[in-house]
Amino acid sequence: MHAVSVGGRRATPKAPSSLFPFSARTLVLALGFCLCPPALGNDFPDLDAAARRHPRWLQADAAVAEARGRLRQARALANPEIQWLHTRPQAAPGEPTASTREVELRLPLENLVTRFAAQRGGQAALRLAEAEREILRRELMEEAGALWWEGLRLQAEMEITSGLLKREEALARAVEARVQVGELRPLEAHRAWLACQVARVDSIQSAAEWESWSVRAQAWKWTDLPSQTWEDLRRLPLPIPSTANDAFPGGHPRLVAAKCRVDDAAASRAQLQGGWSEGLALVAVAESSLGRTQRSLGLGWTLPVLNLKTGERRAARAVETASQAGLDLERRDLLAERKALALELDATLQAARLVVEDMLPHAEQAAEALQKAWSLGEASLFETLEARRQLGECQRKAAGLLTKAHVEGLRLDLLDEREWK
Repeated sequence: MHAVSVGGRRATPKAPSSLFPFSARTLVLALGFCLCPPALGNDFPDLDAAARRHPRWLQADAAVAEARGRLRQARALANPEIQWLHTRPQAAPGEPTASTREVELRLPLENLVTRFAAQRGGQAALRLAEAEREILRRELMEEAGALWWEGLRLQAEMEITSGLLKREEALARAVEARVQVGELRPLEAHRAWLACQVARVDSIQSAAEWESWSVRAQAWKWTDLPSQTWEDLRRLPLPIPSTANDAFPGGHPRLVAAKCRVDDAAASRAQLQGGWSEGLALVAVAESSLGRTQRSLGLGWTLPVLNLKTGERRAARAVETASQAGLDLERRDLLAERKALALELDATLQAARLVVEDMLPHAEQAAEALQKAWSLGEASLFETLEARRQLGECQRKAAGLLTKAHVEGLRLDLLDEREWK
């Protein structure tokens, strides 16, 4: 039996109290709660909090703050400009020297078309950054949840392999004793020893995989695994029909991100179309010379003679068209992804039920019956070892299918999640 540690705590799987401790009902309870995390209470990790602590989410959150600052910049008025000019020309001999002072105040008047377009672009960029942050949050939650349930699968496999090793060691000792009294051939002892070594290798590999998992789990700042109390475990949920939700709401973050790209492209095109008339400004000038002061107020407007930059407009129009096509494609991809996930979950649950409710009971009965028959000399050692091997395979298969079903269910829940947190 191998002791392992998570967050400094050493956890040693308990020795099985019977010859075949992992019944079908026990295994369903042991891993079935993977599909119902709320039943675990405080033991189940807060995936949302784990995602928000991740450096990648912090980067996305900083990108939202940057987009918010750019939107504030787009809404701000143009900065007024002031210019002060003092000239003292060189006068001819005998003539008085006259100095000139000029103060010019310029207040740029932005083109309302480009100003509003820039604000719409800033709003689209902000919503896009928020949607991408939400997409990343769900991806991180899926990654953390998959890692968590992988740890539970590895924990179950450690218990299975360590229990199998103890049973093989006991069988090997019994075979050796019967060989010594002449009831069995020496070849049988070699067979039992080989089966014991195979079980030992499986147990070592399970412990190594657990240690590797515990190292990866430290990146999410988890300190412990949940205690496996049977009263907290619940049954598997029913599979979600693959025909549910034929359309996704417009508030899905992936659709919001695609729509924001369309809005941003439209705003960029509007800026290019209205940007040819930039240069409008209100100018106030005060000029003082020879003791006299002149004041003037004017409106300046700079107009290009020709606008030859039409390529940018065509490029912006093409970007907008491509963004709209991307939005339509995202809708189709979301629907197809959801249907595929629902079908995969349904197939996984059917396979898990087949293994847990049908194969496992038969494997347990066969292993138990052959164990008793071998003790009475009515079955061969090969039959007994083969039945145990099949039982171990069924147990590990059930653990893998139940874990896979939970991860697929988590992915489906995150895909169907409507509200942003």
